[in-house]
Amino acid sequence: LTLQSTVGSAQKPLNIRPGQADQPKQLLLGSSTGSGKTLAYLLPMLHFLKKTDPGSRASNADSAEADQIIPRAIIACPTHELTRQLTGVAKALCHGAKLSVRGMSATSSGMTRFGHVDVLVGTSRTIAKGLEKEWIAKQNVEWIAIDETDVLLGRSWVLNLRRRI
Repeated sequence: LTLQSTVGSAQKPLNIRPGQADQPKQLLLGSSTGSGKTLAYLLPMLHFLKKTDPGSRASNADSAEADQIIPRAIIACPTHELTRQLTGVAKALCHGAKLSVRGMSATSSGMTRFGHVDVLVGTSRTIAKGLEKEWIAKQNVEWIAIDETDVLLGRSWVLNLRRRI
């Protein structure tokens, strides 16, 4: 996957090939609104999740994990509106790939569904609360993406997240 149009330049493109050991483990993207930053991290994430999909999972209704959300990827957003928007984009991309996406924020309606999910999208506050109260499990998390990093990565937020992870 070449992200030249989003990051890098014609003279020095940034090439990311998921699964290669020499590739960066962390990536920070910055660009103007509408430039494709969300897709620049979401597409490689979904590609990896599909490529490493464990397939059908046994029901965990009788296990100790029945009261936890067990994500493989977490996307933190600063607002409820962005959480809803990003959840819609991720669901549209995942429909054909048969990956599951769940969106959650303090304004989400209905009961929380527990169990395995490929992508969990939520406000940073809701995700932090879920990690603290342990109704979001962290043992299977392979990806963490922070959308609107400039808004979310204030010093207190970073310290708060580090304590929970």
